[in-house]
Amino acid sequence: MRRLPPPPAAAATTTARRLSSSAAAAVVAPAADPGPGRSDVRAHNAALIALSRDAGGPRLGQLLAAFGAMLKSGAPPDRCTYNTLVNAHCKLARVADAAAALARMREAGIAPDTFTYNSLLLGLCRAGGAVAAACGVFVQMPRRWGAAHDAFSYTILIQGLCAAGRVADARRVFDRMSKSWCRPGVHTYTVLVDGLCKDGQVGEAEALVDTMVRKGLVPSVVTYNALVGGFCREGRFDDVFSLLKKMEVEGPVPDCWTYTHLVDGLCKHGEVERGAEVLHEALGKGLALGVGTYNALIDGYCKCGDVNSARDVMQLMDRNGVKPDVWTFNEVINGYCSSGKVHRAMALLSQMTGAGLSPNVVTFNSLISGQCSAGEMKNAFRLLELMEECGVHPDRQTYAIFIDALCHDGRMEDADSLFSGLSEKGIRTHTIIYNSLVRGYCKAGNIDAAFALMDKMASDDCFPDVYTYNALIDGLCKQDRVGEATVLLDKMKKQGVEPTTCTFNILIERMLCQKKPVDASKMYEQMIASGCKADKWTYTLKISTNYFEGTSLEDPGIMTTKMHEAGVSPDVVTYNALIKAYCDCGLTEKAFSAHAEMLGVPLNPDCITYSPLLKHICNKDDSEPVDGDKIWKTVDVSSLQELLEQMCKYDPTPGISTYKALLKGFCDHCRLEEVEWLLKRMEESSIVLDEDMSDYLLNCYCKLKMYGEACKIFRLATNSSHQLRLKSCCLLLSGLFDSGGHGMALSIFTDILGIGYNYDEIAWTLLIDCLHEKGHDGACLEMLSIMKDRKCFTSDRTYTSLVSLLGGN
Repeated sequence: MRRLPPPPAAAATTTARRLSSSAAAAVVAPAADPGPGRSDVRAHNAALIALSRDAGGPRLGQLLAAFGAMLKSGAPPDRCTYNTLVNAHCKLARVADAAAALARMREAGIAPDTFTYNSLLLGLCRAGGAVAAACGVFVQMPRRWGAAHDAFSYTILIQGLCAAGRVADARRVFDRMSKSWCRPGVHTYTVLVDGLCKDGQVGEAEALVDTMVRKGLVPSVVTYNALVGGFCREGRFDDVFSLLKKMEVEGPVPDCWTYTHLVDGLCKHGEVERGAEVLHEALGKGLALGVGTYNALIDGYCKCGDVNSARDVMQLMDRNGVKPDVWTFNEVINGYCSSGKVHRAMALLSQMTGAGLSPNVVTFNSLISGQCSAGEMKNAFRLLELMEECGVHPDRQTYAIFIDALCHDGRMEDADSLFSGLSEKGIRTHTIIYNSLVRGYCKAGNIDAAFALMDKMASDDCFPDVYTYNALIDGLCKQDRVGEATVLLDKMKKQGVEPTTCTFNILIERMLCQKKPVDASKMYEQMIASGCKADKWTYTLKISTNYFEGTSLEDPGIMTTKMHEAGVSPDVVTYNALIKAYCDCGLTEKAFSAHAEMLGVPLNPDCITYSPLLKHICNKDDSEPVDGDKIWKTVDVSSLQELLEQMCKYDPTPGISTYKALLKGFCDHCRLEEVEWLLKRMEESSIVLDEDMSDYLLNCYCKLKMYGEACKIFRLATNSSHQLRLKSCCLLLSGLFDSGGHGMALSIFTDILGIGYNYDEIAWTLLIDCLHEKGHDGACLEMLSIMKDRKCFTSDRTYTSLVSLLGGN
């Protein structure tokens, strides 16, 4: 058998040598005679042990104070006393303090025993990078110090090796244990099963469980949970459900962790609804699920863009008496920000602080990113101030978000200024930040500045990656410098940076725009030869162009068939391109069929989906064709009715997603007659306005100065617990004040305060950026008074800023 290697002669073993020398001196001294004060020692030890076993971890400060009191009382510490001190320090991975306690133990003439060394093993395994030192202590225990290994010695080391990714070494220690006098128990098997599963060796873990059963050991629920976790990582859910049935029949019964693993695994593999079913099944069995199980489902919903369902899970938690934690709020806040509903995310920030939880840098980074994506840069910088007011320090990610947003807005001077000041803030730059600047300069058409930045990267220990080159290639292509872009493609390969499918797609798209299908075809062949596979963008490019690979594409639908064969799922953009291609070819029936297929996926259509279909209907009998960009301004009710009739041939019941896309198109262009016709059809079909549709209508009515109708929509939305975007509320309030509806405006504002918006964002968006900038300072003061009366308090910084703007009143 291969012996466990001693620790290398490196810095990692310094602690082990210090511990070794202390223990070697201690082992020669006999234990002190307990004497007449033994009962006092036992009482002090009992207090120390209680403090070391606290559920939240050892209460070290109180424990050391209790030890000091013991010394003052004259009660002599014994082996139990020192072992408790050493163990408490080691549980917290404070190995140096444990070494000091061991030295004191030696000075007292008390020999360390197996428990002492097991504690040291635990501390070294928990301390980062000290597993090699733990191996050294393990080897020396019986040889040098006469402390025999027990089951805990082996199990602690096996667990430490697994945690360090040294699963093969852990298996060797396990095999050595199996041949020793102390055979592995259930806990030891469980530790190794868990390590094997996390290392991707699930088959080995299964075999190990079978071995323990053959040896007469009964796996615990923790053992099976480790195996469930392994199955879930590999997507073997049939095996998971089989194992659950076995557990329910033979025992042990699945617990909360079992279901947490399963819900998390299903969600990570895209089976979120199935994960929800499992969670509800567990609740139906009477299990008191913890926050971790709910968080797993919330994460799944947010990752697939269904934030409303994630919010429903939070409400389920509340009904079941489970309090959300910071992670819960952060996940849903990020979900709302990613889906373009930053006002909803800001409302959750208020709920988070109201629940006594402190937002962290992750919380603020999500909110700042959401405000930037919504084009609300002022609010993003105000959040930075609020962040500092809350004692949360911005990190590199925070500044990366700001720099990227400024570059996206074309504010390169501001982006450069922020970038130049990073070192003063103690923030090291990163390739990601450089890439944002490179993209920004390319977007602004300043390719030379972009290349200069790439040359500068090395001075900050940053090196160009595929995203850097993609940005430069895209910038060159947008200036029709495809030849230079192709040269750069070759250069990046020579620099050891492998191009991705995205790299080739950029070049293929520009070649197709230049009507060079042969060059595009050659670039596609080069892409495939390099090992890159076609993605959604590639296939969509093929569908969108009349020619590709040098031949005419008679049926664009061939591409979607090829996509499915290649395991690539078409998205909305792909179907939009397909519908347009069919319409351009005059294949209207196939266009409507593709539309029905899209709804069946299901994918939600948008305005772009219906533009070519409406254009076809409008141009069918016209001598002067209507351009697609103007279609929403020219289409009438009869054409809209014909569209729905044609759709019904393939999908007899147009749903909310269809009406939502059409309503947005007509609301954006203030087509009142068509909007009202759609609303009537929706009412006949029992389709209720959702939050987004209410928002479209509010904007439409305000642009048409129909403030009475706008107020009705607002009331209807609030009665349905919808939170309309504050920008839309700005249009309503400013319009009411401009048209003399002072009282109604104050009433609407009072309602806004009562439906969960973040008060800081209300002040920023409604009062400062809207009403104050439009000269309604008197209205702002009235609204500020209403906020005070209703105890709707903003942050100190926001309040000070608002009062200053309103003249200090």
